Amino acid sequence: MGDLNFFLRNAASEERLLELFERETGLACESMDHLKEQAVALLTSTSYDEGFRFGISLCWPQHLGTAKTLVQLAKALAADLKEEVLFESERSVSDSAAEEWLLVSPYDADARVVKIVELQNGVDLAAHA
Repeated sequence: MGDLNFFLRNAASEERLLELFERETGLACESMDHLKEQAVALLTSTSYDEGFRFGISLCWPQHLGTAKTLVQLAKALAADLKEEVLFESERSVSDSAAEEWLLVSPYDADARVVKIVELQNGVDLAAHA
């Protein structure tokens, strides 16, 4: 199963996220509130009380894949929403022992490695906790 997970400071509309992920991944996407007959990817979201208050996940069958990297997708998300995007690096996703978090800002060209802190109901940058 292909799986993307991102955290945003603020909530974003599912319609906008679905359009963005369809454009960036080339996969037909749906959510529980926005079903699509030909969809192959499912978008889910979770709200948190602290830090990065909105988590999004996109899942699809692994054999379909996507040509974009996590960093490329995070940059597209940050630029479109004008939001910071927090996510685990591809290295961290493939090897849980190598935990590494990245932050993409809509105003910076590169992703940067950051430290996070797990809050009671959310995650945040270590410096903000």
